[in-house]
Amino acid sequence: LTEESKFLEQYDIVIRSDSDVFVTMETPHMTLPRGADVLVGIGKYIQQSETTFLIRGAARRLGFDNHTTERIQKRWMTNVGSTWATSGAILRHVAPLVLKVTEFLFYYGDFKNVGKAMLDNSIALKKQDRSHSHADNGDWPTWYRLVSLLYAGEIVINELIHRDYRIVQQAS
Repeated sequence: LTEESKFLEQYDIVIRSDSDVFVTMETPHMTLPRGADVLVGIGKYIQQSETTFLIRGAARRLGFDNHTTERIQKRWMTNVGSTWATSGAILRHVAPLVLKVTEFLFYYGDFKNVGKAMLDNSIALKKQDRSHSHADNGDWPTWYRLVSLLYAGEIVINELIHRDYRIVQQAS
């Protein structure tokens, strides 16, 4: 955590989002649902069960071993949207983790050999040349490098669930 991000702690609600979200006149009056620590939207990046399998495999390979317990598997949240609302203090602590997981998946995720990863019951994580070609981005919608942020968000949100944060997922 950087000293520069400390200013976030003064805010009750901070919104993290993509640029295609519409901010309305009601946004400043937004509140989190009762009892929620984090509110997330619903993404549409998982259209096949293989994607959830690969995300969970990546979580295990990244050391989030608690995601494999039966308790967590029953509570696993999928299709976590890119838009999150939470307190500034929580976002300040979660954002660096999302960034690290995103970078790791983007630069080390083997998006080219998805079939092998499925057969091996794991996701290959290896150093990739940062100048990867478009052909190495994987196959949409199964496993695609350019949505690494969404995969990382799902891993981190499920880690927060494991840590007993109260996450609410709802459509806008």
